[in-house]
Amino acid sequence: MRVFLTGGTGFIGGVVARLLRERGDEVVALVRTPAKAAALTALGCELASRDLSDEDALRTAMKGADAVIHCAAVYEIGVTPARREALVDANVRGTERVLGAALASGIRKTVYVSTVYGPGDTSEIGGLSDRVLAGKLPLLPFPDLGVTPVHRDDVGAGILLALDKGTSGSSYVLAGEPIRTGALVAKLARVAGGKPPRGAVPTFLLRGLAPFGRVVGPVLGFPSNLREVVSSSDGVTFWASSDKAQRELGWSFRPLAEGLATVTSS
Repeated sequence: MRVFLTGGTGFIGGVVARLLRERGDEVVALVRTPAKAAALTALGCELASRDLSDEDALRTAMKGADAVIHCAAVYEIGVTPARREALVDANVRGTERVLGAALASGIRKTVYVSTVYGPGDTSEIGGLSDRVLAGKLPLLPFPDLGVTPVHRDDVGAGILLALDKGTSGSSYVLAGEPIRTGALVAKLARVAGGKPPRGAVPTFLLRGLAPFGRVVGPVLGFPSNLREVVSSSDGVTFWASSDKAQRELGWSFRPLAEGLATVTSS
C-alpha cells in the first residue's frame, strides 16, 4: 500500500510512519522542513516538501496514493487571540484542504488523527509529566481534570487498524483508562520512584490571576492565556470509551502503569 502521511515529523505521525514502513508500506511524508525529517528519510519514506496551505500542491503530492493519514496539527491550549488564526488555519482549514485533496484524487480511505501521551510528548500532559519527574511540581493544578491517557504506540497501532479495518464515515476513540490528573500524577511518581506534589493550586487563585496571565502565566508554567486554561480544565472530564475500537478493530491498550514506565525511562 502507498500511504500519504501528514505530520510524520510529529509525536504520533513518527510512530505511524515507522509502523507503516515496518510492515512494508510505501510512505510519502508531507514535510515543511526536510532538514527536520532525518528520521523519516532513515525509514525509507519519500518526502514531499510542501505544507497544508495549498490544496493543489497536496493533490499533486497524493498522486498514486492508496490512502491518506492526516496527523499534522497544532495542539495548544491557552493561546492569545493573535495566535488563534494560525491554529484555525492549521487545524480546521488545513484539514479541509487535506480531505478535499484526497476526495478530488479519488483516494478511498483517509484517517484523521488527534493526540495522546508517551516519550517525547510536548503537550500540556507531557510538560506536566516532565515537571513531576524533575521534582519541580510542588503544587498540582486542576487535580480533578479527567483524562483517558493512551500510549502513543498503542495509538499508532490503532491508526493502522482503522486504516485496514475501519468502515467509511466511522469514528473510533482510542482511549485508555479514565483517570483524574491527581491520580495520574501520583501513579507517575510511584512508577518513577519520586514524590508526588504536596497539594493542589487553588483554582480560585488562577481565576483571580487570569487578567495578568501574560506576566504570571509563564512564571507558573502556564500559557499566557490563563482564562482559557482554567475554562478548559476546571471541573472538565475528557472521558470517552474505546469499546467500538476494541470491538470493530480488535484494538487494545497497555495498562497505564506499563505505559508510564516508558515515559520515566525516556
